[in-house]
Amino acid sequence: MMKEDISTFVNHLNEKLRQNGVVCLVEGKHDKEALEHIGIKGKIVTLQGHSFSEIYDLFFEYNIKTVVLMMDYDKEGNLVKLEYERLK
Repeated sequence: MMKEDISTFVNHLNEKLRQNGVVCLVEGKHDKEALEHIGIKGKIVTLQGHSFSEIYDLFFEYNIKTVVLMMDYDKEGNLVKLEYERLK
């Protein structure tokens, strides 16, 4: 990815995360730290240490309407994607 592409991605994601009811969901704390390191600001929630039902309850409590899934392309990330799609 070129520097301009990363900058465009960061700006676009930050615009989304500034909206009410939008959150970014990542697998673990290192994923969150990596996004913050490249300049992502806003609501980033980690799955690590939480069940899907806890995450769902959190989204319901804070009236989250849009979830930006940022999963790795590995077995765990694909399982998370499938579970989230089942909950929609």
